[in-house]
This record gives sequence, structure tokens and C-alpha cells, in this order.
Amino acid sequence: MEGTAIAVLLVPVLWPIAQSMGIDVIHFGMIVCISNVVGTMTPPVAVNIFSASTVSKLKMGDIAKAEIPFLIGYVAVFFLCVFSKTFCTFLI
Repeated sequence: MEGTAIAVLLVPVLWPIAQSMGIDVIHFGMIVCISNVVGTMTPPVAVNIFSASTVSKLKMGDIAKAEIPFLIGYVAVFFLCVFSKTFCTFLI
């Protein structure tokens, strides 16, 4: 699914649960946004890979291999955001 559709469908369902657990609004938003990015990067339903292969005329397998370092970085930042609220909200 597209990231916007996921956010529109899941945030109204998950926000009351997160609010009852005492999760900050900014922290919750960061987790949702970064998980959307990771979800659109991973096959088999990788919207970003489909878009990139259409525009660049490269094979999807080549693009998936090339984006592995970025995926690892996004997953690392995702776990940092999940387990450390101060990492996400240090600019506020």
C-alpha cells in the first residue's frame, strides 16, 4: 500500500492505543513515518522499487540490491526511535 493510505487507515486506530500507553504525539508520528518508509522499501510490495524501476528502466532486483545499505540504515534509525524517545524529540 501507499504510505499515505497506510497512515490514513492505521493512525486513527493506533493513536488511541498509543495515547493510553502514554506515548508522545511526536514520538508516535516519527515511528509511523519511519515504519512507512521501511515498508515501502521492502519487497514484495515495494512501492519505491516499482517507481524507481519504471523511471530508470533498471531491473527490480538490481535496485533492491542497491538499496540494502539504505534499508539497514532506516531500520537502525527506526529501532533508535522506538527505544529512545529522546533520540526522536531532541530538537523540540
